[in-house]
Amino acid sequence: MNNIQLPFAHLNLRFNPFGELTRQQRAVTAIVELEDLPEHFSKRRIAIQFVGKQGRGKSTHLIALHKQFNNSPYTQIYIGDKPTFNSNPFQFIDSIELLPASRRKKLYSSIKMLAITTHNDLTKELQSAGFKVISNIISVGNEQKIKKIFDSRIELARRNIGSLPHIDINTVRTLITKFNDDIRAMEHHLYDVFQQLQEIGNVKV
Repeated sequence: MNNIQLPFAHLNLRFNPFGELTRQQRAVTAIVELEDLPEHFSKRRIAIQFVGKQGRGKSTHLIALHKQFNNSPYTQIYIGDKPTFNSNPFQFIDSIELLPASRRKKLYSSIKMLAITTHNDLTKELQSAGFKVISNIISVGNEQKIKKIFDSRIELARRNIGSLPHIDINTVRTLITKFNDDIRAMEHHLYDVFQQLQEIGNVKV
């Protein structure tokens, strides 16, 4: 009988923790502070925007907020997309800046509540459309928060009880030195590290 070695079993993991996660997995692993944001949606004509550079956690915040309103549609927009939106008055839209301004304006006129991610602050155009705007500037945060994010992803990939590879605060500091506050770049780097990792222990980068 062949002895089949399961991928990442030697690390007590089911998969590479730093690969692409589903939206549901990202909601589970999200380390975010939403504070009183959900309460704002008890009002009408509210727009919450998560603003920041690529890779800083805007989508993660939007996904975590959507988890509390999962009957509302969530649309992820990519370059070149021409998405359609249903008649739901409450929309979650990731990367709304990729919609042409004319389409955004038309969309605003048909909805009452909106939560978005954007690289550019859209406060003025949202206010012009009649929304009260709640803006959140997203950055990765401190090194302890980054460590919690990595720990959460590794725990999600756990195969069995027992030890797991771990990323200590010194490794986090090394990653910050290499990638500044771009957590997506850190995760891409860690994906390659875990692909080559041979044993459980402190992960070096």
